[in-house]
Amino acid sequence: MYDLVIKNVNAYVGRRVEEGIDIGISDGKVASFSKNIKARRIIEGEGLFALPGLIDPHTHTVFAGNRSHEFALRAEGARYEDIARAGGGILATVKATRTVGKEVLYYLSKQRIYTAIEQGTTTMEIKSGYGLTQEAEFKMLEVINLLKTDMSDEIDIVPTFLAHAIDSDTDRVKYVNDIIRMLEKIKEKSLCEFVDVFMDVIAFNKDETERILTKAKELGFKLKLHADEIEDTSASILAAKMKAVSADHLLKASKQGLEELKESGTVPVLLPATAFFLKESAPDISYMRRLALDFAIGSDFNPGSSFILSQRWAGLMGIQLYNLTVQEAIDAITVNAAKAIDREDIGNLELGFKADVVIFKGNSLEEFFYNISFPVIKYILKHGRVIREYK
Repeated sequence: MYDLVIKNVNAYVGRRVEEGIDIGISDGKVASFSKNIKARRIIEGEGLFALPGLIDPHTHTVFAGNRSHEFALRAEGARYEDIARAGGGILATVKATRTVGKEVLYYLSKQRIYTAIEQGTTTMEIKSGYGLTQEAEFKMLEVINLLKTDMSDEIDIVPTFLAHAIDSDTDRVKYVNDIIRMLEKIKEKSLCEFVDVFMDVIAFNKDETERILTKAKELGFKLKLHADEIEDTSASILAAKMKAVSADHLLKASKQGLEELKESGTVPVLLPATAFFLKESAPDISYMRRLALDFAIGSDFNPGSSFILSQRWAGLMGIQLYNLTVQEAIDAITVNAAKAIDREDIGNLELGFKADVVIFKGNSLEEFFYNISFPVIKYILKHGRVIREYK
């Protein structure tokens, strides 16, 4: 007796569309495609389409404050880096996040995560990075871990420590040394799985980034890198050298950088919603295709440059802004996104994978994006259990 069966459903299984199949689920995993199996619950799948649960490999979900005025400033022609250098941007959110307690930060973040779940996200990476001091960064990481525990029946959360910014009046050498000491204490408390650094002209330089990542690697953390977003700083080359799990943004990445990502197995994470909000051009998608890079897509949800918590919308932006195909966009928010957070048991509906499933109203893959204005999601399953059911 299976726990649940989805009968006669069209589904995306292992990078291909299967029509009219039955999906048997047992012990939280995809267990059978056999017909006429018995289950405790049956979902009639005619007129529905099953996808792997959506995975968001890049978010900044835990923060306080509001930066909607920066959206208006950019609409008037201000550039992201100019706003940052004038004391806005990341440092404005740092100030707001430092002023609130854990309870407020927890409540704000939990409401945002519920929004993501309702959009079909079943796994989400969340970064710190709006604290900068040890006390404030620990507060953020503790909130992320509390959310991870409290919401585990509905979503898997992957905690990341992010070295995000340097205040203009800070001694840079001392601050990098402080981060390295911070990493040792984060490791002692098991507060995160990944360490990420924002390497760019308004953040950490190459030497600083390499010092932080080298220490993180020595401590056993997995690595990520905000790479080549504002300018080509060869961050993608460093990500490959350090064998990072992912390199994210890549708007200005060079061909050499992309080639080295391919060779190292580092997953490129595209963030088209950020490019949309910042009015930036696309990365070199055609060269990524030529290299057969399995790129992922993240929402980059944050208070300044991407106020989007929907991987469905992020995938659509990849199609419209980056000229991705529908299948490339689906892969980018499922199976490839799993690779970007070093997960091998999600993002796919093959046998043995976790039964995280989004079932939407439609008969074809493209309808998931085509019907963007309509609430097409019918069921969301996490660990093989229905956690959302809509009319």
